[in-house]
Amino acid sequence: MRLGIIGLGQIGGSIAAALKRNGAPYHLSGHDQDGELAGLAKRRRLIRSVFNSDVDLIKNVDILVLALPMFDIHRLLKEQRRLLEEKVLVMDTGSTKQDVIRIVERLKMRNFVGGHPYAGTENSAPAAWDADLFTNQRFFVVPPRRCSRRAYSEAKKLVGLTGADPQRIDPEDHDRMFAFASGLPHVIAYVLVASLCDNRRRKKIEADFLAHSFSSSTRVAKSPPETIAQFLWQNRKYLKREIEIFKHKLETFSRQLSMDSIDSFMEEVTHLRGVKDNLERTDESVTSRKN
Repeated sequence: MRLGIIGLGQIGGSIAAALKRNGAPYHLSGHDQDGELAGLAKRRRLIRSVFNSDVDLIKNVDILVLALPMFDIHRLLKEQRRLLEEKVLVMDTGSTKQDVIRIVERLKMRNFVGGHPYAGTENSAPAAWDADLFTNQRFFVVPPRRCSRRAYSEAKKLVGLTGADPQRIDPEDHDRMFAFASGLPHVIAYVLVASLCDNRRRKKIEADFLAHSFSSSTRVAKSPPETIAQFLWQNRKYLKREIEIFKHKLETFSRQLSMDSIDSFMEEVTHLRGVKDNLERTDESVTSRKN
């Protein structure tokens, strides 16, 4: 089949790289608003054809992957519905799922399957293109209520050919849990950077003094701003709740640090170290995932 990818950033380019490396039975085409990036993907033989517009690509493929920021996915679905409904499968890779499922159900698209690869780094394409990005990683698949059997079957096949493990999930459960698992860590990273820049300190903290723990805790703040901002915004219902819970835990720590004795603070830190150790023992993927 002819498979087209719109958006050749880290995820789109890595999907192409993985499919090519794994010998997937697709003729791969691509389009990116950055023409130089699309040209590079062709020169590296990740894709065989480049189209100058998303419409031209849509017209010339059977399966379409939308590896774009959330707002661009929504816009394309609404603007190109008639062309899209002719495809065997249309699949997105966005980080929130309730919003896009609502749109395709309202448009009565039966050939759409929501997708979200649970993998990635803070890096940008082309340096972030990685044929192994999805290997043994979870790739969530979220069909709408009236999804065709063929579209769902093709979506699982496609995911499997990237090397990932396709896992079906309810869109609400996905967004609720991902608000904590990825959204909150991104917010914390941004807030740490913002705190470093806060001018209420009498003396600034020198950059040369920052420890490795600061670097690792703020790694995801280097992610592409447009993509992350749209993901956080779209999931703000659940994310705001997670922020409130986190603020409560910060206040608990602050109160313990105000006590005359270290005992309760030591007890809490010891307990949480045990929780972290238990997570790593019971689920290797907690530490092996790339994002």
